[in-house]
Amino acid sequence: QFHRTLLELCGNQRLAQMAFAFHEQVGRARLQTLPYRVKPVRSTNAHKELVNLLKRGEATAARELHWQQRRRGAVELTEILERFTMDQS
Repeated sequence: QFHRTLLELCGNQRLAQMAFAFHEQVGRARLQTLPYRVKPVRSTNAHKELVNLLKRGEATAARELHWQQRRRGAVELTEILERFTMDQS
């Protein structure tokens, strides 16, 4: 819901729809990896900080934090999926 709300507030319906589709795809991979992941403490804290940055109008810092989280999450998911694939071989 957090990400959907942010996208709905962006004001660009086309961009939001594309992001919704991407988010759904990533979400499916994320669900498959949940049993192999650590509790999302870092992610939860980053989401709280993102809200604080947005409230303060610090768009550049919010964007950078968002991209750091996306990169970290992508690496984490990829590593888990690669391990899972190797274990299945």
